[in-house]
Amino acid sequence: LELVKEDVDQSEAETVRLMAEQKRQAKLISVLSAQRDIKARDSARVEQKEKEARQYVRMKELMILDLTKRCNEISNRLKEFSALYEVVKNERNKYVNLIQSSTQALAEIREKIRILSNEVEILSNESGTKDKALTKERIAHQQAQNQRDALRQDMNKLLADYRSKQGVVEQQIM
Repeated sequence: LELVKEDVDQSEAETVRLMAEQKRQAKLISVLSAQRDIKARDSARVEQKEKEARQYVRMKELMILDLTKRCNEISNRLKEFSALYEVVKNERNKYVNLIQSSTQALAEIREKIRILSNEVEILSNESGTKDKALTKERIAHQQAQNQRDALRQDMNKLLADYRSKQGVVEQQIM
């Protein structure tokens, strides 16, 4: 009986010990459960932050894509405007060269006109001088012709007188 009592005491002590262990384990479970809840909330918060971060990254990637597209468009427009600028610059240079050559040609033509005007004036003066000389020569020539004609008439008269006197002399000789 003592053995059974001892056995019962031991069983009761074991039961008390197990109950204390159960309480301790229950407390541990509740602490671990609370920690699990905290960790779950932290995990949910972290997952939410990760989800937000992924969305933020996705949004930034879309913005980067959009900005890259805009950058390419602007770069293409810049190339187009650069090409247009070069065309306009080349055209401008061409027209500046044309203006310079036209201005030079105009100056040369004006100089030629001035020279030719001087030459025309000189030739006009020479022509006037030569016209006056020609007129004098014509008058002199006309006077010479008139003098010749007068001399011919005189000679013809004298010749006619000579012939008539020769005819008279021949008639007297005969």
